Amino acid sequence: MAAASVETPAKTKTAESAKRPWPKSLSAQAAAVQSALAERAAPASEADLAKRFTAGNKTRIAELLETLASLGKARQLDDGRYVPV
Repeated sequence: MAAASVETPAKTKTAESAKRPWPKSLSAQAAAVQSALAERAAPASEADLAKRFTAGNKTRIAELLETLASLGKARQLDDGRYVPV
């Protein structure tokens, strides 16, 4: 009797690992950062979130995270990383 072949599933990009283009407008950038933060299973730094975009600017992302925190949309942890609210 022949053994059944077992196929391993192909790797698929999850929402967290797929890179997306960096938006042009400031409001779209803020929404994209907020969305990327919410999709993460763990707290994130600006460097972590910059990896999510094809041309993410760490300085701009840091500013947007600070803005989201001031608006109550994110919270900064003691270690400097952020979580969604």
